[in-house]
Amino acid sequence: MPQPKKRTALIQRRQNQRKKQSRLLKLSEYDRKLILQERRFHQLDPVPNIYTTQERTLRQVNKEHGKNFSEIVRKLAKKFPKRPVEILDEGTGHSKFLQELAQQHRMPSMRFTTTDIRDIGKPVHDAAPEELVAKFGKNRFHLIVSTWGGTHFSPVRKEKALVNIIASLVSGGMASVCVSNESDDNNPVRIAQKLARKLKNVSIRVEPQYRDPRYRVLSIHKR
Repeated sequence: MPQPKKRTALIQRRQNQRKKQSRLLKLSEYDRKLILQERRFHQLDPVPNIYTTQERTLRQVNKEHGKNFSEIVRKLAKKFPKRPVEILDEGTGHSKFLQELAQQHRMPSMRFTTTDIRDIGKPVHDAAPEELVAKFGKNRFHLIVSTWGGTHFSPVRKEKALVNIIASLVSGGMASVCVSNESDDNNPVRIAQKLARKLKNVSIRVEPQYRDPRYRVLSIHKR
């Protein structure tokens, strides 16, 4: 048991962390303008072919992330036997990822959600990664997969997207996010590593991405 002074300091640090996390979950007017500009941009100018999610299969998504999502879903179903496993495909586009995942498992205790800020001609939730908590609430998803989605493209500070993803996960859930590792002040890899040091209930592993040495995969686990 910590000494009274140490315990008080620990409580204060945790309260400050929660306050900062709460601030990061809120979008400023400038953030909203940037997201609106991004929406309009994608309506006028489609994403280059290298990043498109058109007809992306489960096998391709596994390759992009260096993971076996079928196996991950099986483990999550065993870990959470009393509730449906909620899976979010962030920046889904025309991907077949969730459709093929559902066909493989055929479990009634699975629920799928898709988001995209582009008009892709099928029903999806219009939400940027910075808007996940505002749209769906906290502690909602067991698995979040972002394959060159909004976290990669968004002009808003990457910290806000990552904090939203973390807050949207249930305790024991995980996220896998494909990002660039460009050397600028909005580098998602450095921001993720900084967050992992600050948030005691989260571990973030930075993994290589097969496509290009400039790219990385963030594996986020929420305890």
